[in-house]
Amino acid sequence: MKSFLKKSLIIVLCLIMVLSLSACSKKNKDELVDPIAFDENHKNNPSDSFVITNDTSKYELRWDSEKYRILLVNKETGRISSATPSNLLEPRTDDNGFPINNHPKLEGNIIIEYVDKLNNSVTKTANGYVQSLKSKTYSIEKTADGKGFKLIYYFDKAGISVPVIYTLLDDGVKMTVVPEEITETEDNTISKVSIAPFFCSIPNIDDDAYLFYPSGSGAIINANNSSEISTYLSNEVFGNDALEGDYMRVSWTASETVRLPVYGSKNGDEGVLAVISEGADNAIINADIGNATIGYSGVYATFKIRGTNFASKVANGLQYSEQFAYTPMSVNFYPLDGEEANYVGMANRYRKYLLDEKGLVDKEEKASASISLVGGTMLNTSFLGMPKKEVFATTTVKDAESILTDLNGQLKVPMIADLYGFGSSGVDAGKPAGNLEIAKTIGDEKQVKQLSAKCKELGIDLYFDYDLLHFTSDGVDLTITNGGSAKGPGHVFTRWHSFELGTSTSAPHSYLVGRKELPILADKAAKHTKSMDVQGISFRKITSRAYSDYSYNRSIAKANMGNDVADIMKKISASGLKVLGNQANEYAAINSDAIIDVPVSSNKYTVFDYDVPFYQLVFKGYVPMYGVAINTTTNHNEALLRCVEGGANLKYTVMKNYDNDLLTSAIQIFNSLVYDDNKEEIVSVVNANADYFNAIADAHIVDHVCINRDVRKVVYDNGVVVYINYSDKDYESDMGKVAAGSYIYGKEVNE
Repeated sequence: MKSFLKKSLIIVLCLIMVLSLSACSKKNKDELVDPIAFDENHKNNPSDSFVITNDTSKYELRWDSEKYRILLVNKETGRISSATPSNLLEPRTDDNGFPINNHPKLEGNIIIEYVDKLNNSVTKTANGYVQSLKSKTYSIEKTADGKGFKLIYYFDKAGISVPVIYTLLDDGVKMTVVPEEITETEDNTISKVSIAPFFCSIPNIDDDAYLFYPSGSGAIINANNSSEISTYLSNEVFGNDALEGDYMRVSWTASETVRLPVYGSKNGDEGVLAVISEGADNAIINADIGNATIGYSGVYATFKIRGTNFASKVANGLQYSEQFAYTPMSVNFYPLDGEEANYVGMANRYRKYLLDEKGLVDKEEKASASISLVGGTMLNTSFLGMPKKEVFATTTVKDAESILTDLNGQLKVPMIADLYGFGSSGVDAGKPAGNLEIAKTIGDEKQVKQLSAKCKELGIDLYFDYDLLHFTSDGVDLTITNGGSAKGPGHVFTRWHSFELGTSTSAPHSYLVGRKELPILADKAAKHTKSMDVQGISFRKITSRAYSDYSYNRSIAKANMGNDVADIMKKISASGLKVLGNQANEYAAINSDAIIDVPVSSNKYTVFDYDVPFYQLVFKGYVPMYGVAINTTTNHNEALLRCVEGGANLKYTVMKNYDNDLLTSAIQIFNSLVYDDNKEEIVSVVNANADYFNAIADAHIVDHVCINRDVRKVVYDNGVVVYINYSDKDYESDMGKVAAGSYIYGKEVNE
């Protein structure tokens, strides 16, 4: 018996060990896992040149062992695309016959940044071409499926290794950093990896070349920059990490950010589109512009391997996370030729990628106007002489019904509507998701049911908005200190102060909902929405913002935010609710039934030469879009023309009641919103432009031309052509005169 028990115990212990080893080998991404130590005795494994090819791809992927280059070669035309500009691939000499060496940046397939802890935590860089390939400290081997190869860059001086997988696609190449296989020393810890900085590049000076940068709706950087030093541009994909700064500053005219993980270049009749296909949440899109020493300008992706937080006690002011995200980080490069080598061709190829890989589908466009109704905000009051805070109702539920009924009777087109800030604390952060209740001063669930019934009768899709991002106190089974809030790099829950706009007055601090709690909270919000018989749900914050949670590896440096929100939206859609996106990032735009407040301009950096409606080129005709609320802008007519140019339907944001005490609110969004002051404009502008938006409903944009800095031409697949004139002078088009600050449209005539 004892022998049997002893054998049984041994078997159990063995099973435990096997399971433990298995779990470790898979790096449980829901837990914190430390990085792998760098092996100083690693084996280098160089290889002779070879070619990866197959019958389905129009390209060959070549490894050039002599020049340490990775080349994508078009089988038919012979065009070569690589991290080195094509006209620098062959040897060059100066006037005296001496060889001209390319700048190392023009040869680098990867550049890493790391923190030198022994040297006061200084951030250093290392070029994969110089410090690894030319030093012959690398290992390369073909992948088991024969579709590509893995190249491990060993940076011996830094004590860091980075594996990158190069995969041949049918019409391009995919480059993937594998973070879970990165190794490092205790003294030098990796922070970022940049992929092929000059794969998308142009000469500094060229009349027929530009970079495409995805700020807001999209922007063009012409090849007209050259100076002694680079002009750098850097923006995080999906916006700055909300865990790293003040994101309670709410404004209708917030600066534009990067909502689509895509960039590109055009050089004559050749172009390249780059799509960040994995790890976009961790990515930064950089532009290195006009450095005369380099001779070329490039746009590229950098991936944050580790996250950071500001910390006054750290030498360089940044606290890096001990662990890093294990999400694969990939960029797909698609060469474009001929008529497709421009930003319209880039939009076409990017849309194809979204259709093929991300589940983008056509959604019917039923309404040509959108109305957002603002419920209320927390204000200081008193009761029996005692100070207290309560929600001031800028729009009650009954007010909302009255406004929508009134507009429905006067507008020529159907509309959608959303209720923003109707929860227990209005538009302010309070209990999570507004405590899944209506603020008492605004109304109650019964009144919302009545409003919803009225909207169904009028043919209005109604959405109810929940803040799943910020909260200030426990509620809805979420507690601040017991896993309910997101943690920073130091593994403590993090709180942030907001400020009244234009002042230094601190508003109540808020916390961010723990990333693991998001789907749970969203599910509860969906059930609450259904209980009120509302047709749709809105998540303004999480469809437009991303953030980290350092409680576990899978959400470090914003990792997997897009996947998490996409899963939430898909589940809610499957339950029968419609989902509304606001300023939607890629992952949200794809899964929205409609998008409001779509970006209609870039962030207007000085290096941008002009804006293009790239966002709208991608989604018009696939997801119904509504522009920025016209009455919240400084130039109503320009906002209207931006919507016309991109095919985004018209939107207004309103409220019923105003009080001077609103000037004391921590959230300053209430100027110019009173319905009675805006009603005449809403009715006249929407009705005056109804025929145009009806003419392009469900149509796709097939061409967009910047005739000059102020005049644009847009062509739709149903034959509609529109000219937009932003200037203060009339413009003569082939369809007739386009008055200053106006537009004309009609059907294209085929001769």
